[in-house]
Amino acid sequence: MKVSNYQKIGKGSLLGSFDVELSLAQGSLDVKIVDVHLFANEKGKWVSFPSKSVKGSDGKAVYTPYISFPKDMEKQIKAEMLKQVLPLLESTTASQEKAELPF
Repeated sequence: MKVSNYQKIGKGSLLGSFDVELSLAQGSLDVKIVDVHLFANEKGKWVSFPSKSVKGSDGKAVYTPYISFPKDMEKQIKAEMLKQVLPLLESTTASQEKAELPF
């Protein structure tokens, strides 16, 4: 797994967005998930896969994911993704911050 294109957002609980590259089928198939979001609040951190915003019947935004998983596995899959992605993001953001320093 690789993380790339991290963009710091810092809007409310949304920390940033990034892309994830996965090797499937024992490395013979690479998949890139673009625009994964990282969120955090006092309860913890979580990831959200790409989605589109549509207006609900009440006029509020409803987010429909582009990628879906069986409901009984979704929480587990996102937790595993977060577990693997956080260390990669931390090293990516640390190197970006160093590159932004003027000295």
